[in-house]
Formats: sequence, structure tokens, C-alpha cells
Amino acid sequence: SIQLVADNNIRIQDSGNFSSVNDIYIQAKNDLNIENSKISANQGDINLVSNGTLNGKNIDINSKEGTLSIQSKLDLNLVPKKEITYDKRAPDIAVETYTKNVLTGLNGVNLVSSDLGRISLGNTNINAENGNIQIYGGNGVDLKEQLSSTLIEGDFFGRKVLWPWPIFDYSKISSKGFYLKSNKDLNLTRTSINIIGGEINIDALGETIFVSPILKSEKNIEIISNNINLTSLRANSDQNIALQSKGSIFSKNSTYNAKGIVSLVSDGEHIAENNEISSKDLYLKSNKDLNIKDTSMNTIGGKIGVEVLGTSVFEKSN
Repeated sequence: SIQLVADNNIRIQDSGNFSSVNDIYIQAKNDLNIENSKISANQGDINLVSNGTLNGKNIDINSKEGTLSIQSKLDLNLVPKKEITYDKRAPDIAVETYTKNVLTGLNGVNLVSSDLGRISLGNTNINAENGNIQIYGGNGVDLKEQLSSTLIEGDFFGRKVLWPWPIFDYSKISSKGFYLKSNKDLNLTRTSINIIGGEINIDALGETIFVSPILKSEKNIEIISNNINLTSLRANSDQNIALQSKGSIFSKNSTYNAKGIVSLVSDGEHIAENNEISSKDLYLKSNKDLNIKDTSMNTIGGKIGVEVLGTSVFEKSN
């Protein structure tokens, strides 16, 4: 086992492979900074604790047969390493590449910040093959992907030109169950969550904003928030999908597929544009206005239930 405790800051940088056969426990009484490093435990758990801020950049942390737990009293920030290259065919065009952070715990991954701290995970893959992934952000949660680019060649009025083009490589999260709680807002951008054997449960006390995420679960998908704003969401469940908002729901260019019920409930207004919903049953409820536009609603062997206290508008929808 390895135990490292410091009364001040701890910095682990360019470490190669910081490894142990059994447990690894690292605690900084102030800030914990890890950069360009690999940390692995072959048989034990890994615990990283910061009483200040925990910062990681281009890291790979792997509890091969145990649980990975990262806890910060203040912010928990993981960012990718940015590399800029130039192609001799276009020496004036910068091509940006962003590395991935990788967090692995065979039996589970736990990420926690206190009520003073925010969790921000950039370009981070998380895997818990035999356990759950649990994320708690006391001051909010951000899961986002910074896109790398590549040069592509095209024809412009008979002349060959080169320009940078984004590579749509998502941050990937996979486990038996996924549980996320944010005491403030939640931002999820270009992140794929794939759950085998369990459910996806997301609870944010503030506003939830999704941009181009993929949610897939063999059980239920549940999202509870104050306001829910979804753009290009793809949600697939072998059971049910439920969205519950204490405020409004806005959903655009999104797809919902469930073998059971799709339930979209809001205390405020509900606006849906250009969505596709396929399920056995569909339940829509708004305590204010409901506005459905250019949306396909397909129930197989079930029914559609609508409950609205305000005005209902269905435009080019069926």
C-alpha cells in the first residue's frame, strides 16, 4: 500500500506510472495537483482527497480490482492536454488535439465535491465495469468535451483548399449504474453514458442543460431538475424515460426511445420542437402551456395521455 499525506499542497507531475499492488491513499490538506501522470492499484482501492482544490490534467487513474474515489472540499477540475500541430500543406492553420482523462474503478467510481466545490470534467472517460459511477457536485457539475480537429481537403471553385474540421469524439461513461446529483446547475455536452444492468438517475437543483448527449440504459432513465433544456439529446431505455421539471422543459432535435413509458412532466411550460418519441405509453403534463411542434409521437400497443392547465398547441405533430 501507498499512503501520502501532506499538510500543504501535493503535486504529482510527469510521474510515468505511480503504482501499488494494494491500496493507494493520497491526501492534501490544501490543493492536490496531478498532471501528465498515471496512477494505478493492481488489487486495492484508490482514494484521492483534497481539502482545497483538486486539479487534474492528462491523467489516467485505474483501480484495477477495486474502487476509485476522488473527493475535494473545493472545486474538482479535470482538463485535457492541448496539443497544436501544423501540416506542411497548410503551415498557417493550427490543428488542435485534446487528450482524454481516464478514470477507472472496476467496482465503482465516486467523484465528490463539497457544497463549496464544483465538479468540472473535460474530455474525461469514466468506467466501472462491475459497479456504479456516482457524482456529487455541491456547487454544480459540468461534463463536457472539447473537440479536436483535423485538416480536410475540399474543392473551392476548382481550387483545392484545406481547412480544420472538428472530430466529434464524445466523452464516454460506462458502468452498471449512473447516479449524478448537483446542488446547483448541470451542464452536459457531447457525453455518452452507457449503462448495462442498471439505471441512469440525474438530479439537479438548478438548471439542467444538455447539448448533444447520448444516454443509454437497460433500466430507467430519470432526470429531475428545476429547468430542463435539451438540444440533440438521444435517450434509449429498455424500460422507462422520465423527465420531471419544477420549472420548464425545452426539448429540441431530441430522440426518446423506451420500451415502457416516456413521461415528460413540468410545473412550468413545456416546449418541444422537432423531436421523435417512440414508446409503449406517452404521458405529457404541464401546469402551464404545452407547445409541441414538428414532433413525431409513436406509441406501440399503448396510449398517449396529455394533462395541461394552460394552452395546448400541437403543430405539425402526430
